[in-house]
Amino acid sequence: MQEYINRHNLHDVFVFLGTTPNPYPYYKECTLYVQTSRYEGFGLSIAEARILNRPVVTTEFPAVYFQMVPNKNGIVV
Repeated sequence: MQEYINRHNLHDVFVFLGTTPNPYPYYKECTLYVQTSRYEGFGLSIAEARILNRPVVTTEFPAVYFQMVPNKNGIVV
């Protein structure tokens, strides 16, 4: 992803923060939560974004449908 961002000069649009002990301030400030996983056991971060009423866009993986109803409570791509 970083290589793609570098190649397309998207530094001002995407920032990778890594891990943080308290992600909630970031959820509060975001306008959209994007989950780019290839696999998640449950997708806790999706649940957190939904609890905080943030729009969600996520990649498709089997467990995503435990939480997401495509085009109802988010977008699955």
